[in-house]
Amino acid sequence: MTKRILHVVTNVSHYADPHESTGLWLSELTHAYDIFEAKGYEQRIVSPQGGPSPLEPRALKWPLIDASAKAWLNDPARMALLSQTARPDEIDPAQFDAIYFTGGHAVMWDFPDDTGLQELARAIWERGGIVSSVCHGYCGLLNIKLRNGTALVAGKRVTGFAWSEEVVADVARKVPYNAEKEMKRRDARYQKGDSAVYALFCGRWTLDYWTKSLLGQSHCEENRRYVAGSIDKGSIGDENETDFRCYTCARCYDHGCLSNRQEPARRRCRSGAMPGGRG
Repeated sequence: MTKRILHVVTNVSHYADPHESTGLWLSELTHAYDIFEAKGYEQRIVSPQGGPSPLEPRALKWPLIDASAKAWLNDPARMALLSQTARPDEIDPAQFDAIYFTGGHAVMWDFPDDTGLQELARAIWERGGIVSSVCHGYCGLLNIKLRNGTALVAGKRVTGFAWSEEVVADVARKVPYNAEKEMKRRDARYQKGDSAVYALFCGRWTLDYWTKSLLGQSHCEENRRYVAGSIDKGSIGDENETDFRCYTCARCYDHGCLSNRQEPARRRCRSGAMPGGRG
């Protein structure tokens, strides 16, 4: 049976100041969507209100835009998917094997308290499906509670955009809360990425620190294929906690990266370049 993936995107177009635009970080959707499409999975996009999902302007400019995002921008059929997203009440969670919360600062406003999204994620999780997020997308996991009343994130390792990164990005005074701190308040075991692209997973639970991470660009192709293929089995890896750090350079786009799933550790890319750059 064909697997089905539900992507979650934002409807918010600006920070508290309406003159400061934000929105979906496009590549955080396109990277995952493209690899799942190549696997033949069926996919839908949902947002808290349905309808258009605005795009984060910074993600559409060099050097942050990439080939995947450019391809979407130049494809009317792809962009139509983002102008006609479904509402949560139009989605039957029983039809989906995984839910993936995309990022962009905008999600900090409309993901955490949306009960429709919470219901979808909880239902998919409790049916044995996969719950995942990238970057700020983990804000969508903050307030999900299981039927027994416990927080979904409680006791689990999580990662996502760190507070120190908000400071570096000069938006710490613009965002509505400290997502890292809020995760810790819910007894989540937050782990910060570093100069690497960083992801962690445990069974049906997978979170990416940054867009060029486990579901990221071609330098993590082996890991991406691993995740996509694992959906066929209903889980990612096994129930043992695992993380991936993939230190990359620009040449990784051509060479790919070494990986060793038995020993998740720092890796050099096959080009022989020193690790640490963000291609």
